[in-house]
Amino acid sequence: METATRLEKRRSSVDSDSSLDEPLSKRQRTAAVVAPKPTPKPTAGYSDMTSFALQQELSERPNSDSMGRDGLRRSIALALEHVGFDAATPEALESFANNVEAYLTGFIADLKLYAEAARRHDPTPADFEKVLRGHNLGMSYLQPHLVNPLVKKKKEKLDVEFYDPTPTSAETDYFKIRPTDFLGSELDGDVERKEKTWIPQTLPSFPPKHTYRFTEAEPKIPDPEKKRTQAAAEARKSEEALRHIERASKQSIHKEMAEKAKRHKHSKERHENWEATMKAFLPASATRTGTQEVADHSIVVDYNASFMRRDVPKVSSRGPLDTMTSRG
Repeated sequence: METATRLEKRRSSVDSDSSLDEPLSKRQRTAAVVAPKPTPKPTAGYSDMTSFALQQELSERPNSDSMGRDGLRRSIALALEHVGFDAATPEALESFANNVEAYLTGFIADLKLYAEAARRHDPTPADFEKVLRGHNLGMSYLQPHLVNPLVKKKKEKLDVEFYDPTPTSAETDYFKIRPTDFLGSELDGDVERKEKTWIPQTLPSFPPKHTYRFTEAEPKIPDPEKKRTQAAAEARKSEEALRHIERASKQSIHKEMAEKAKRHKHSKERHENWEATMKAFLPASATRTGTQEVADHSIVVDYNASFMRRDVPKVSSRGPLDTMTSRG
């Protein structure tokens, strides 16, 4: 093997020397044109193929940005089908979506301009009417769209199918909708959700109606005599409520006084004498039944409050400005 390689090297060197001795024109005519060998492409392995498939799958998955775009395409497709078109190419559908998006963008920009010109943050119905007139659209053009023109058979296509990124089986679905018919027709909110077909089935059942509906107002009484009777009854109830509050405050004050009186012998004796005197003035029926207390017929008066010791105001250590000597 080594001798064969040496011979090949010698032959190649001899051929190169002989070619150099030949004239330049002959060398140009006889020189063989050798095409460059194509560089072999690296073969994609199993990991490369799986990563490419994963990237393609991720790019095709719907995200938050594409939800609005897909809804626009879907509405355009339903409108075209209702008019009479059976199919559309992706290019035509994308061009249609771009035109609709550009039209709506200009419409919203004009609407915002009218609102800001009137120094308003939110537009009003009058602004909408002005923008419609600017786009040569009258109110009569919008009236046919108040009622959905689709037939009942085609209305089933309006149900949107949402993409579930994490599908779960029925055994592991802990958030599945459970029936709440045991609450009754008044408290069950699932009946209202079933009546409204545009609500997605993935949403849970609604709360009962009484949790978010307004409370019914009491009927007005036109008779003035009944009004006066009702006002007197309400005044009586409020007066009784104030009496209960005042009685509770008096009882709490008397309890505090009794606790303070127990600390010293003389104060305890004075408090017991005061209670005995107050009980002597109570009615005999109340003392036998024990329905009334001392707090119901007594008033706590702090007669010594005006002679109590007051806080002495703090004297400032600084002197007045006139007495301060300037440094010279």
